[in-house]
Amino acid sequence: MEMVFRQLVEQDFAQAYAIARGAVDWLLGKGIQQYLWPIPEAVYRKRHETGWNYGLFVDGELAVVVTLITGYRPAEWGMHLPAEPFVWMATLASAGACKGQDLGRIAVAKAEELCRQQGEKLMALDCYYGTGFLPQYYASLGYAPVKRMYLVFPSRTIDGMLMTKAL
Repeated sequence: MEMVFRQLVEQDFAQAYAIARGAVDWLLGKGIQQYLWPIPEAVYRKRHETGWNYGLFVDGELAVVVTLITGYRPAEWGMHLPAEPFVWMATLASAGACKGQDLGRIAVAKAEELCRQQGEKLMALDCYYGTGFLPQYYASLGYAPVKRMYLVFPSRTIDGMLMTKAL
């Protein structure tokens, strides 16, 4: 099985966005309200055009997508974010046919290695706390909890967890 982790290009956009959209239904099916609706296509497109979207290809097929954002400091986490620069990991999603194969774990490891090679020292993310499923998943990948709090947005309140990992 050949695995390649790389920055996504224009030809990958439609498939990558479909994978990101599909993750919402999968999460909701498990009772995880990380998202109630998919990331807007315009937002994902901007990330794509900025060069922040990456993918793990297995035998030439896009299996996992992840967004690695530099210079982003989500205001909702304010004072709980580290002072030093970090990479924000967002929108980790596996294609439906690839779920349960541990490919998300492999994609995160490859994303971390890429960031290390680029001189990055820290990765951060937030996730829905709920039953603890997502924080436990990220903890199994070496991410440490920084702060759990309720994030209030105009459309809803989210039980969130901020997590980081030194690279």
